[in-house]
Amino acid sequence: MKVQDVEQLDYLHDALLKKITFASTDKNKNLLMNVICDDDCGYPDWCGKKLVVTFSNVVRASGTLLGHITGYDTVQSLDEGASEDMKEGLRQLSEMGIVPPQIIRRLILHSGSELEIACDSIDVGPDE
Repeated sequence: MKVQDVEQLDYLHDALLKKITFASTDKNKNLLMNVICDDDCGYPDWCGKKLVVTFSNVVRASGTLLGHITGYDTVQSLDEGASEDMKEGLRQLSEMGIVPPQIIRRLILHSGSELEIACDSIDVGPDE
């Protein structure tokens, strides 16, 4: 399911992050996030479900992943907006003729880890 309303991603708050994968194909690069949604996430279709969040055609991703916690990390937020570093990186890509994507999200985990993702679309589907 392609996410039409980015505010829908707010329901991923407190989801258990099982895995982040950077997948490369001959056509594009995708970032996949396997999560288990909180039982009370507020979105009935996602409550307690295992999901895959796919950021498609990632043009740029950067961040800091911290491994100092035990157990699984959880999603604090998936906010809109870009850091100055992301803006500068996208500006440089634009100068090379690469069209910057319209979607820029900042994944913030409860551990303090952060990951910024600039991509063309975001899909959420079941993790089978």
